[in-house]
Amino acid sequence: MPRFAIVPKEAEDELLYSFLMRIARANGFNNTKLFFDCYHLKKPGQSITYEYRWDIYRLIEAISKKNEDVVKFYLKTEMFSGIAPFATRELTSHRIGVLCSRPEIKKMLTKTRPVISHLKCCPICQQEDKEKYGYWYYHRAHQMPEVTTCYKHGCKLKKFIGNKGNEFSVAEEDYEDCRAYSCSEEYARWCKEVLDVGIQYSITEIRELIKYELRCKKYLPYGQKRLIKALKKYDDMVTADEVERFLKTDLCQKGYANIKMYLFMLMFVFSGDVSAMIKGLKADSIKYKFAAAIYGEYELVSEWREDIVELRCCTCGTRFITTPARILAGWGCPECDSKITQAALFKRLFDIAGQGEYELLSEFHSMNEPVRIRHIPCGKIYSIKPRAFLFEKSRCQCNLTTSFEEAQREVDSASNGTIELLQFSGKQKDALFMDRRYGHNFWFNYTKFIQRPYCKICAQRVRTENIFKREIKNLTGNEYSLAGKYKDKDTKVGIQHNVCGRGQDYYPRHFLDGERCSYCHPFTKLDELIRIIKEKSNGRYQYGGKKTKNLYKVIDTVTGVEKNLTAARIMQELNRPTPSKILPLTLDEKNMKVDPPITYQSKIENWIKGHYKENEVICIEDIQAANKDISNGIVKHTLGNLVSNNVIQRIEKGVYCYANADISPEQVVHSRYIERDGHRIGYLSDLSFAYALGLRTEKPEKINIVSNIESQQHGRNRTYAGLELKIHGSRTEITDENYAVLAVMSFVINEKRLKACTVQNKKELILKWLDERNVKQEDFESYYQYYPKWTSSMIAELYREEL
Repeated sequence: MPRFAIVPKEAEDELLYSFLMRIARANGFNNTKLFFDCYHLKKPGQSITYEYRWDIYRLIEAISKKNEDVVKFYLKTEMFSGIAPFATRELTSHRIGVLCSRPEIKKMLTKTRPVISHLKCCPICQQEDKEKYGYWYYHRAHQMPEVTTCYKHGCKLKKFIGNKGNEFSVAEEDYEDCRAYSCSEEYARWCKEVLDVGIQYSITEIRELIKYELRCKKYLPYGQKRLIKALKKYDDMVTADEVERFLKTDLCQKGYANIKMYLFMLMFVFSGDVSAMIKGLKADSIKYKFAAAIYGEYELVSEWREDIVELRCCTCGTRFITTPARILAGWGCPECDSKITQAALFKRLFDIAGQGEYELLSEFHSMNEPVRIRHIPCGKIYSIKPRAFLFEKSRCQCNLTTSFEEAQREVDSASNGTIELLQFSGKQKDALFMDRRYGHNFWFNYTKFIQRPYCKICAQRVRTENIFKREIKNLTGNEYSLAGKYKDKDTKVGIQHNVCGRGQDYYPRHFLDGERCSYCHPFTKLDELIRIIKEKSNGRYQYGGKKTKNLYKVIDTVTGVEKNLTAARIMQELNRPTPSKILPLTLDEKNMKVDPPITYQSKIENWIKGHYKENEVICIEDIQAANKDISNGIVKHTLGNLVSNNVIQRIEKGVYCYANADISPEQVVHSRYIERDGHRIGYLSDLSFAYALGLRTEKPEKINIVSNIESQQHGRNRTYAGLELKIHGSRTEITDENYAVLAVMSFVINEKRLKACTVQNKKELILKWLDERNVKQEDFESYYQYYPKWTSSMIAELYREEL
């Protein structure tokens, strides 16, 4: 196993992926995938994820930390302690199992979804890290689910959206601002504390804790509406629908958990006090069962934890990390397990899971190919997928026999005491239920009810397709029409904008709240919203300020009533052809001759037309710099709309031109890397510089460029607009005043190595080029500090007159 030549020290709270990226750069790798393959950290062909999913012992050996406590290393560099409490013990076992299992055993595991889809960073933390360490890195706390604000500085995080492997890019186009919420900073601090405290329980205990606290605060079983009202001030982060769905389904399920909702509800019920939450968590420890299971076979190497431990096999001496639940389920030493057949391993797991009540009758081939089994107590023989038997706990129907009292207890627990069981004849049959709050009686399949335990009469979806069509017409007249088949308010349906002819899929509830065609009504600026509120109502309604990030206060000057609405809802109610109950207006008060709002799209389109000529390259960085009041996400969305409307065309990522423009590849490269908006940001270097000055006659295969927008000084190869490029980062910022100085210094230190010059009058050509740009010898002095110490003598030689 090869070891890394250079291993930088891991930083405080640094994500393991970030640490590996820094190791790769320190060892000369620009391609992260090549780095992983070269050191055999992953199987060839496997995609790289931000969560480490390969042999952790191979990694420990590669970074020369063989005596490192593997569990502590994993816990301090990964997100495990922040996400494991919101998964079942079985799912956590699979997540840990991939870290040391052999390839043939991994095929038997259930795949777990990665928690991190995009890396996030704090710009202030970046600056502080650079000043403290000389580099910046990705913090674990910033990667917690739905964290969009820095817990330390309170500023918005930036989300990396560039190409994977280039996460340390300094290009602005590779990042976009995360959405901020009214409680973002409080939530970020809470997630940081949860991550640091290291909860050693599973989602089962977390669910029971939340239920208990909600009952103590009288939100369950009858105060659910009061809970939704109490959480209304956070509705920009958790909507009423999300809270309702959490209470009805998430809190009652036994598997997948919406981590964001669980973290938020814990923060709410404990008012941000992590110590109080830890005191409230209670569960029976499996320590003694685990000790009995490993006695004589394994030795506990690490400290005892309920969620992850390190063991040493007494048979082969292999050390491996696992979970206590995984050992109790029958999984053992990965080295020993790899020496037996998958069929033998499955038989062991099957016997433990079946507790002696089931007999395996057919051979095992794979986890998804059914096997024949017999339930010994009833004698029934049937087929079942091994994965379903082991991981989903599917059992014989006779195991589902439940007494009325047991069923009632299960209903009480699932429905938080709101539903009473009246008649019961089996788990697979319809049962009679009663809603204790309203007295509703209803029949429903018992098993399906437990999965979604709420009153089926209260939850009836009474809106039909004809009613939804009528609502669309009342809100928009003939501007929009239903194009798809309506199912319910939570299922997307096609709606056509008859003005532009485009169709889009909307959630019906979102459309009824004001969401419209993103091409024609993308965004409404605040100053335009204020103008329209006043002009459309002839002064009856006035803007009263922001209530939250997305809610605006509208004041009725006639009645004095204040209403908090989204911008989309305000525009809908003021523009609808039928009377509005939310913002009522008489015929005399409603002004129909109001100019439409100036949208971000029209602002950006007007800026582009006023700034760029017909055959000029349009760069997204210029637009973002000139329109700082518009977020990067909105700029990208707007440019996409302009491309769709054939106003501009996309050349490359972040580079555009007018739809009918004739732009050469060389012009694209020059505008992208060398001269932007009339100012120098780069220069030709090495062989390309020599060719441009006439120092060589042979045109180089690649265009060599040094530019401000590239972060890596050692450079990277790129294909841009059909040209092969070698782009280097600059040693110092390139400006109109110093680009010629830097270009010559870069050339002279690399000339001999590259054999760049093939003519005799080298000095004459370079000095002539410098003289045309009014560059004197003394102009070089302030830049010697960025180059090798012998650079000054080479510049002096360039200016030395021949005797």
